Amino acid sequence: LSLGNLVWADTNNNGVVDGGEAGIAGVAVRLIAADGVTVLATTTTDGSGLYLFSGLAPGTYFVEVVPPPGATSSTD
Repeated sequence: LSLGNLVWADTNNNGVVDGGEAGIAGVAVRLIAADGVTVLATTTTDGSGLYLFSGLAPGTYFVEVVPPPGATSSTD
């Protein structure tokens, strides 16, 4: 199994990727085990803001995005 997505600049703070909102390159992303503590893998977003964890066994995982300096999460 694989797990991945996009880290982007949510300029209108609506939690949806809208036209003109670009991905953010070089953002650290961590894959965390179901215990909520154990870091299983880390990666960084590519030039388009995409990341992917592959070769995963079925199960429960958490993804933690480490905001770049000055950035915050969307409110939605």
